[in-house]
Amino acid sequence: MGILHIFDMDGTLLAGSTASLEIARHTGTTPRLLEMEARFAAGELDTRGFSAALPGLWADLTPQVVAAAYAAAPWLGGIAEVCADIRARGEHSLVITMARTSSPATCWSWASTRSPPPVSRPCPSPRPWTPAAS
Repeated sequence: MGILHIFDMDGTLLAGSTASLEIARHTGTTPRLLEMEARFAAGELDTRGFSAALPGLWADLTPQVVAAAYAAAPWLGGIAEVCADIRARGEHSLVITMARTSSPATCWSWASTRSPPPVSRPCPSPRPWTPAAS
């Protein structure tokens, strides 16, 4: 069995930001996203509800828009070098985020010098974590 490196995109790979915030800034939907985030912080919206609401917020989102948002995003330095080292050792990597399911694949393409991720589709049966489930 190989080694798997797991990276959190929101607030880690994206320094001081999240995938959702970057997409919202690029699409002009920041006020609506901040309202959703406030509801999430207040416990009025769980992870499942937050994720379910994103397609309505970004109904016209395309891979090109996501790629443009990520191109302008504040990435942590050295990601490409770390990804190259992981690949050179034959190891695997995974990125997690609360953004739309197409976003991590796009993120990883930008962050790891545009090498396509080995898996670019969501889990067949996602089970979002909620505080009540822990």
